Amino acid sequence: MSSRGVALAVVSLALGFGTVARAGNLKVVQSGTTVKATGDAAGVSVGVTSVSEGDSDPTTGVVRFVPLDGSTVNGGTADVQFNGVKNVSIKLGKGPNSVGGEEIDVLGNFAVKGGASADELTFGGGFVGGILTLDGGDGADTVECQDIEIGRDAVLKSSGSGLKTFTFGCNAAGNLKASFSGSGHNQLNVTDDASAEFFTLKANGAFDEINVGAASIGQNAKLSHGNGAGTVIFTGTLIGEALSVGSGSGADTIRLNGAHVGAAAKINAGNGANILIAGPDQTLIGESFQLTAGAGADTFNLQNVTVGEDCTIKIGNGANHGTITGFTIGEDFTVTAGTGSNNVSVTGNTVGGVTKIGSNVGP
Repeated sequence: MSSRGVALAVVSLALGFGTVARAGNLKVVQSGTTVKATGDAAGVSVGVTSVSEGDSDPTTGVVRFVPLDGSTVNGGTADVQFNGVKNVSIKLGKGPNSVGGEEIDVLGNFAVKGGASADELTFGGGFVGGILTLDGGDGADTVECQDIEIGRDAVLKSSGSGLKTFTFGCNAAGNLKASFSGSGHNQLNVTDDASAEFFTLKANGAFDEINVGAASIGQNAKLSHGNGAGTVIFTGTLIGEALSVGSGSGADTIRLNGAHVGAAAKINAGNGANILIAGPDQTLIGESFQLTAGAGADTFNLQNVTVGEDCTIKIGNGANHGTITGFTIGEDFTVTAGTGSNNVSVTGNTVGGVTKIGSNVGP
């Protein structure tokens, strides 16, 4: 098969494209070492690769655009290739659009911004020496990047309404930054083989779902979730230093299951009827652990947590219930509760320091 055939097969089939005709045009120009591509309002379907025509392996600085499904690049149906490229910027029109990248190899930044309709941005394999930015824009978008080595930050963005699904399975030497500023339903899945030095997230959707698998975060992870309902789940995640999770007034589910946090962990669930879970797999926190729940009928199902220093759990006002058991705490253990009819059982914990259980915590 020719390299064009390989590109078509990889982009159209493996990445799930090639099913919807999009007759728009992508205008691409090169200025020095920067390539800028702009899509029109009709929407485009294109593949992007650093594999030259006739080759089977990527070449650093090569960027080849492959028109698919009735789309054109610079007005034609033939591939368009650029050489000596360091930075790539792709800005799509209203759409819907599909852009699939395979074996990208550039030394600078690579950025894609979707339009106002449903877009598919899917990238797999390769190297981006600078910052990788994938911005779904408005609309119901699917954004995925897998197996890309990133020299600096990875930036994931969305805005507006609609269901937005992000999957991150790359290795970033810098920060994994996720910013979901719209009012839609946002989903972020960080896969088991992903890594970044830092992880920061700001989400303000009507419903946000954050699932972090056995990924590796070299230093700090800081997540901020707005007033909509949502879930934040860490399963087997390795965080080298501190973990911070802050949530607003929605009904949230926050879970630690087999996570390893090298320094302190601080979770503020905010107001609302929240569900707070630890376990069943052992979670290890190297320093202190502070869990705060605001006003609302919260459910606690906390088990199998090892804390190196102090552990403080603050139960807010409301009819709260659940269990806190199987903790191993190096220093002091404090559990307090606000007003309301609480039924939280605190038993079967091993504490190296002083244990203080408030009178209104439970039976």
